[in-house]
Amino acid sequence: METSCKRCGAPSDDGRIVCAFCGAQIREADSEADELRALDELNAVADQIGRAVGDNRGGLLAIYTTVGDAVKRADKLGAFWQTAFVPRHPKAQLRAFHESLQRITSQQQDMMSAAMLARVESILSAFRLNAAQEPSLYALVPQLEREVSRARHRSRSVLYWMGGAIVGMFLLMAVIALSAAPSTEGRCRDWSNRDTRLAACIESCSSGIKWACEMADTMRRDSSAAPKSSASVLPANKAVDDE
Repeated sequence: METSCKRCGAPSDDGRIVCAFCGAQIREADSEADELRALDELNAVADQIGRAVGDNRGGLLAIYTTVGDAVKRADKLGAFWQTAFVPRHPKAQLRAFHESLQRITSQQQDMMSAAMLARVESILSAFRLNAAQEPSLYALVPQLEREVSRARHRSRSVLYWMGGAIVGMFLLMAVIALSAAPSTEGRCRDWSNRDTRLAACIESCSSGIKWACEMADTMRRDSSAAPKSSASVLPANKAVDDE
């Protein structure tokens, strides 16, 4: 029997606890075992999203697509974890807490650390409610808070890495674009545009390229030997008439 997720409307079979699209809870988790199974479902879906968005291309094309693919993966996974099920039982909460911390430090998913950090803090808030009624759990709260603080620091480091990666990508694109543009010597050999060719040959000649100097001299001689247009001789004819 199929049911629909009340949050995103996606269809889901009745055996699942969380939605396979948005991660929201779609049926009651009555026991701690149910919540642990729900976490298994969340992790399986998250891994599937990461693989689906990832790009396996190699070479120079991979350099262009690496940052873009990481951003798309971060968007999809971030949206998923923002609405993902948060357990109520302490054991399941501790597991979800540490799994979320792992995803913040994972190289594969570090760009979505902001979404995972929000999830960690949400789980910690829920755990505090249980800890208020159980002294043995309350003793764990300071340690968990320290781990959250370290995670915030790692999250800021990820943002710095993102900025550096984007700047590096644009610098690489600029270098490739410049290297792909015709050189001055190449324009000197290009017969398609005489004016551009002459200017390029003169520039190459000033750099000490001998053949470019000879080419520029030849083009100047050809230009001076070319017949003048009627427009150019008009002032002379007019001068004769005036006499």
